[in-house]
Amino acid sequence: MKYIYLIFFLSFSLYASAQENNLLGQWYLHSTFFDDTESINSYEPSFNINFSSNDGTVENYKLLDGGGICNSYLGEYVIESSNSVTFINFGHTLADCHPFENSYLLFFNESIDAPMLLSYSISGLGNDESLVITDQDGDYIVYGRQALSVSENEFNKLSIRLKENPVKDELILNRNTIQGSKFNAQILSIDGKVITKNQVLENNIINVSYLNAGIYFLKFTTENNFNQILKFIKL
Repeated sequence: MKYIYLIFFLSFSLYASAQENNLLGQWYLHSTFFDDTESINSYEPSFNINFSSNDGTVENYKLLDGGGICNSYLGEYVIESSNSVTFINFGHTLADCHPFENSYLLFFNESIDAPMLLSYSISGLGNDESLVITDQDGDYIVYGRQALSVSENEFNKLSIRLKENPVKDELILNRNTIQGSKFNAQILSIDGKVITKNQVLENNIINVSYLNAGIYFLKFTTENNFNQILKFIKL
């Protein structure tokens, strides 16, 4: 019996460690989606968050830190499950230099004095990994393992919007593109599981009639490292 308990304990420990390792390391800010408005990080490519394995001041919590346009920040986190994480003791320097950075920092303000439960999902592999952190109001932040390499001007030309959201049968896209740009699209579940693999986007309509009702992510990529994630609701 003791042997069985030992195997169970070791298996559980390895599982928990594997979940944490998915989040560990540095992630670069790609975009934010607050109050139904998406903002792409065309201001500071090195804007980042770093999840470390160093122990925090609260039991079982680890340290996190990051840097933005002109501020740095820190806090503590603990993995609750394969798709949820709690932040606490969030703090940052007080320079007031850009509205984009201010709104980003406000996203985590709830965790200054109390634990803040967030959901997260990770998709892709290696340098193509994307991390989406979502709060209980449905606002979310998108990070990637690589800093954005597309210029602000190109971002203004390369963008995708949903004409309607929620949707029932079809996603209708409004695309601003650079001539010759080919978009790949894939649909992810709220916990980051791939539902449809990368497919070349031939037109501005994507069939989603086969999906169950719920919340999903739509991820777009191009050959020049453009990366955009939209959230949609299937009725």
